[in-house]
Amino acid sequence: MTQKKKKAGQTGIEQNQDLRTMRFEIRLSPSEYNGLVSQALLAEGNSLAQYARNKLIYGGNAAIEHYRQQRDTCKAVIAEIARIGNNVNQIARALNRDDDVSMAMLEELCKVEVRLAAMDQQFQNNLRAQVQS
Repeated sequence: MTQKKKKAGQTGIEQNQDLRTMRFEIRLSPSEYNGLVSQALLAEGNSLAQYARNKLIYGGNAAIEHYRQQRDTCKAVIAEIARIGNNVNQIARALNRDDDVSMAMLEELCKVEVRLAAMDQQFQNNLRAQVQS
């Protein structure tokens, strides 16, 4: 029976949820080792172990790139939420000053609602795609 991780490791971008308890060792010549380190640095991996694991298990295919794309998408969503929060904060400040509620404020609130609904739909679609893959 495999043990589950309590939390993600240092990189936080991999899908593996099992605790790694098995060890695999391989002997390399100094030139082989240096070549492997060079390839890992060029691949922009976080560690030599992560690079080697990706090559051995996934054949070097999309495992790391897939998670980078997910991370970039999450960053974009967070930035969009921050922009929406800024708009809502400005409207709330105006309303709290006892200013008259203008039509422009109501229109802005409607825009915020539409943008949030669109983001929610996109998030749900991405979640469904991840579950199916």
